[in-house]
Amino acid sequence: MKNRVIKMLVSSRTALGLMSGILCYIIAAVYLSPLTGDGQSLFGGWWFAAALSWLALNIMVCSVRRASRLYGGRGGGSETRHGKRPLNINETLTGSGPGEIEAGLRRKGFKLHPVGERVQADGEWAQADGEWAQANGEWLQAVKNPFSPWGSVVFHLGLTVILAGFGVSSIFGMSGDVMIPEGVAVRFPDDLSITAQGPFYSAAEPYLVGLREFTVSEVDGEISQVRGILDFMLGDYRNPYPTEINKPARHDGHYWRIKDYGYSAHLIIRDKSGNTVIDDYANIGKTGGRHHDEFPLPDGSSFTIDFLEPDSAGRAGQADRQAGTARAALRIVFAQPGEAGVLAAGTVHRGAEGDIGDYRVSFPEYRYWGLFDVSKDPGEPLVYLGGLMAAAGLAWRGCFIRKRVWLRFAAESGDTLVYWSARADYFSRLLENEVRELLDDKGGNA
Repeated sequence: MKNRVIKMLVSSRTALGLMSGILCYIIAAVYLSPLTGDGQSLFGGWWFAAALSWLALNIMVCSVRRASRLYGGRGGGSETRHGKRPLNINETLTGSGPGEIEAGLRRKGFKLHPVGERVQADGEWAQADGEWAQANGEWLQAVKNPFSPWGSVVFHLGLTVILAGFGVSSIFGMSGDVMIPEGVAVRFPDDLSITAQGPFYSAAEPYLVGLREFTVSEVDGEISQVRGILDFMLGDYRNPYPTEINKPARHDGHYWRIKDYGYSAHLIIRDKSGNTVIDDYANIGKTGGRHHDEFPLPDGSSFTIDFLEPDSAGRAGQADRQAGTARAALRIVFAQPGEAGVLAAGTVHRGAEGDIGDYRVSFPEYRYWGLFDVSKDPGEPLVYLGGLMAAAGLAWRGCFIRKRVWLRFAAESGDTLVYWSARADYFSRLLENEVRELLDDKGGNA
């Protein structure tokens, strides 16, 4: 009973069931995470990690068992056992002699062995009842690419390494995000909003991260690239790293990727008496795809800002953000809470000022802010290694297909009667046609 349970836990059918269940859950979770707003609870549960660990263990045990059978010359077992397709014996009368046929097979890369001889890395020779099994060495087995099944082993071990990489990252890694306005520095990791963190993750010595410069490039009215320069500062040491979409900056084992960006408008708001109410940068967030945000005023009222983006001529770089024909603008609405509602509304262009209700509003310049996704993935090398192994295993298995031919010769009326069967891991029918051509053409191309 105990052995049966263990075999069930590490069987290939269990692996298939686990992969199907995990895939269905991931598909469902991808649609659920926007609704719940908490991907960590969907993917970060202990049971999800346990399922992945079980799958990794299952694949590794199956691969090791398969490798041990291949190394021991037992292959995948007898071709005529339950669950295997029995060999189909064909008879062909040909004018070619046994030597010509064997020479034709060798020219095509086949190696010939007596059926009773163990073939390294293959070992799948015919075992059946009756005349087939009683041949006692008269049957020959021709094998091409006998090491092809090892490609499957390498592929599945690659999957195990990939899962191990994900496991290492989930235990020792982290992920979070932080917004950095242009020209401002934040403290890592104190100012970081952590979204996921492994139980054994440990942050390095705190340091400052500043966004020195941020630019948005356009081609034909469409955004073509977003670039930023991050300064990593520890004491007097400053290390600049450029970063752009799909090209993260890497520092101290952490990746900094541009996740989003927006505008930070320099606002100077004065009341009727000329007193400065606000003289600061307003980091305008995004709402429904618009650059829209709300900010409070000291007297209890508030105002909303809609940033009206300039065209490409006004977005080339920092020097163009204070002057030019293609100026950005702010749509500002002052409002009082309660029934009073909207007090005043107006638009102010960059580099200009104007009166909006009881306030004098000036908009000297703007800059960008960048939202950065920060992550540490110590298992990343394992994921890359596993991906290479899986790709190499698939390529080996697909490019070097194992082909096997079983033959026995008998003389009949001056010709040769050939009893034969052919099997390939893929496209066996094509191999059978090649063998027929070889026999009919007296050792021609196979």
